[in-house]
Amino acid sequence: MKQELDLREVIESIFRLIPGLTGFHSRENELYILLNTIVKTYFKNYKQEILDVAPLDGMVWPHISLGNLTSYDFFLLDELILHSFYWINRNRYRTAFDFGANVGIDSIILSRFGYEVYSFEPDPLFYKILVKNVSINQCKNIHTYQNAVSGSSGVVNFVRVKDNTTASHILGARDSYGEVDHLKVETITFQDIDVNPDLVKINVEGHEKNVVSSIDCNDWENFDAFIEIHNQENSEGIFNYFLGSCINIFSQKLGWQQVAKIEEMPMDNKEGYIFVSKKQEMPWQTSSPG
Repeated sequence: MKQELDLREVIESIFRLIPGLTGFHSRENELYILLNTIVKTYFKNYKQEILDVAPLDGMVWPHISLGNLTSYDFFLLDELILHSFYWINRNRYRTAFDFGANVGIDSIILSRFGYEVYSFEPDPLFYKILVKNVSINQCKNIHTYQNAVSGSSGVVNFVRVKDNTTASHILGARDSYGEVDHLKVETITFQDIDVNPDLVKINVEGHEKNVVSSIDCNDWENFDAFIEIHNQENSEGIFNYFLGSCINIFSQKLGWQQVAKIEEMPMDNKEGYIFVSKKQEMPWQTSSPG
């Protein structure tokens, strides 16, 4: 029991230290690899369904199969980096969009940190789980939508990857392997959402260039976004879209330094996220005492 308590305290310490360790956030960094191993080990062996790690403690998170992964595979160091950013900026940002919400991990954490959340998940199977997870966590400030966000409104072909449902995607957006289901899903555009966000998380499995370029550059001045890049085409498309604008790109693989050339962009999701903002640097300093 004492050993479990000590490891929990280590995870909490990692969470607190993340904002001060941004130079080590690259996935190739040795400290990142060490800390990720600790975090992964803790949550891989976690048997309860109520989290005990502050400030996530008390969150109900069922063990859900996602093919070869489970819902507890969402707790890796990359995800804790985002969660830490949400936490320290909970008084800087108020309204968040979650594009590609899956079963709701980011939406629920944002909600528990006090954000008003608009959550979008097109797959009816995982939308149902998302709604259930929102309900059991009593998140009154999450608004859920069974839609994919795209460059146009309509109905598109969607691929559910059975062995890894986190890789499910709009047909043609990315490669996938193994057995799949094909279904139709409804799309909406950013402009269809009659709310102004100040923080957006975009994880749309290869469709990110389409989403990013469908949003007017003037609108990008009003909010910040984390974006996961899935291939070189998306990386180059997003880089070129913001080139020459007042919008800056910060790359996890650079320790969140500003991107100056295409080679500094992640070329796939194994190289981490980008952060897009009009700000001159990422706000890794807490926006309020405590």
